[in-house]
Amino acid sequence: MTARARTTLSAAEARALALTAQGFIGSPDPVGGVPAMLRRVGAVQLDTISVLARSHELVAYARLGPVGRPAVESAYWGHPPHAFEALAHAMCILPLELWSHFAARRRQSARRIHPRRPPEARAIRKEHTIASDELIVEVRVPENALSRR
Repeated sequence: MTARARTTLSAAEARALALTAQGFIGSPDPVGGVPAMLRRVGAVQLDTISVLARSHELVAYARLGPVGRPAVESAYWGHPPHAFEALAHAMCILPLELWSHFAARRRQSARRIHPRRPPEARAIRKEHTIASDELIVEVRVPENALSRR
């Protein structure tokens, strides 16, 4: 087993390293635009409160400069999709490459009924689930329905 070399950083060097990695120090890196910025930072927290602009927009502006709101909106919610919304620690916009990593959480969320939800709300949700399942069965089209004409 080989020993690893140790690197020692001062507090200022560590701070500069973290800020550079997040795209706050140095000239903006416009290569790849907002989708590339999202992949670099990993997640952008959603926050609907806006004084100047919404926080998920400010993240892109702070790192890329004046990219324009349409570029930000298109990167987060455009077609083809580059990102998706999910509950990471808080509601976030995440790079589409992370979609498969959240499959278990999506399945768990689909099954979950919050334990503090009142019993009548749980019953209503169960009724809606049963009703929607019945509707899906009624709406299904037989396999060869279109080829019979």
